[in-house]
Amino acid sequence: TDLKYPTIKDLRWRVDVSISTSAMARTMSPLVLMEMTLSDGRVWTFEVPQDRFHELRFNVAKVLQEVEQLDKLPILKIKT
Repeated sequence: TDLKYPTIKDLRWRVDVSISTSAMARTMSPLVLMEMTLSDGRVWTFEVPQDRFHELRFNVAKVLQEVEQLDKLPILKIKT
């Protein structure tokens, strides 16, 4: 059997800032609200704190850089 996982079809995001809550008079804490639409039609909405968003952004950039380095290795070149 061939297992197929859905892919990300669309990713939308925005930054929300909570100015105050019932527990605190002034919080000013930014949250990144993300909405991800998958190829199978499911929509996932989730919030990410600012520090976790920066961690995600950093790690994605790091992985892309590593993939770029791997792509330069001659052993991975396909000769035609």
